[in-house]
Amino acid sequence: MLAVLTAGPCSAQDSSPEVDVRLANGVPVEGAFSSADPEKLTVQSAKGTREIPWKYLSAGTRWRYERPMLAELEAKRIKAEKAAKAKAEADAKAAAAKAAAAAATNKPAATPAPAPAVAPVTQPKITAPTPAALPALPAEK
Repeated sequence: MLAVLTAGPCSAQDSSPEVDVRLANGVPVEGAFSSADPEKLTVQSAKGTREIPWKYLSAGTRWRYERPMLAELEAKRIKAEKAAKAKAEADAKAAAAKAAAAAATNKPAATPAPAPAVAPVTQPKITAPTPAALPALPAEK
C-alpha cells in the first residue's frame, strides 16, 4: 500500500518557539536571544543582559543566530556598494554635462596657463685645437 505523509509543524515546534542558546560545552544559557553582532551574541535574562562571544557558543547556536546576522551584514555591504557605484555614475554624468555646457558656450572648461617665455641664453663657443695643430707623439720602439 501507498501511504501519503504530510509535512506540518510538530508538537515540539509549537511548544517552544524560541530555540535554547547553548554554550560550546552544551550548557543552556538562561534567558532569551536579544541581538547579534559580529563579535558577540546578546542574551536578555531576569538577571540582566549577558554578552557571549561567538567562540563560546555551541555550533547549533552559531548556526541559528550567527548565519542570519552575517547574511544581513552582507546584504548591507552590497547595498552600500551599489549606492557608492550609483553615486560615482551620477558624478561622472554631472561632470560630462558640465563639460558639454562649457563647450556649448564656446568657453574652454579648464585651460592651463601658458608657460612663460624663456629668453635665449648665449653660451660661449668652445674652440678645440685641430688635430694638425697638436704636436706629434713620439714613435714607439
